[in-house]
Amino acid sequence: MRGVMLCTNCAVQFRLGGPWPVIRTSGKAIASFVLGIGAIGGLCFTGIPAFILGLWALNEMQQRRNAEILTGRRLAIVGATLGGLLSLATFAIPLIIFTSLATYDEQQREAMQMHEVVPGDNQHDR
Repeated sequence: MRGVMLCTNCAVQFRLGGPWPVIRTSGKAIASFVLGIGAIGGLCFTGIPAFILGLWALNEMQQRRNAEILTGRRLAIVGATLGGLLSLATFAIPLIIFTSLATYDEQQREAMQMHEVVPGDNQHDR
C-alpha cells in the first residue's frame, strides 16, 4: 500500500501523510468544569450553566466534525455532574429546612394546646 509504513520496533502499520486531524480540548467542557467547581464554592447560580454546557460539550464530542477531534470528556462529565447535583441541592436544602420548620412549629402549637391551663382549674393550689 502506498504511504503505509511499519514501525521498526513493534511492526505496527501506520499511514504517513494526509490531513492530520486537529485535536483540541472543548472550550464548553472547560467552562462546564470551571462553573461546576464554582458551584462548590457557594456560587449556586453557576450550577445550571455548568450542567447545560457539560451536556452540550458531550453532545458536540459525540458528533465528530470534519478533521477535528475534541477532547475533554471527563471535564464535561465532572462539570455537568457537579452543576446538576449542586443546583438540585440549592433548591432542595431550603425546601427541606422550611418544611421541617413548619412541621416543628405545628407540633409545638399542638403540644402547647394539650398542656394549656384552663382558668380556675389550677392544680398547683391543691
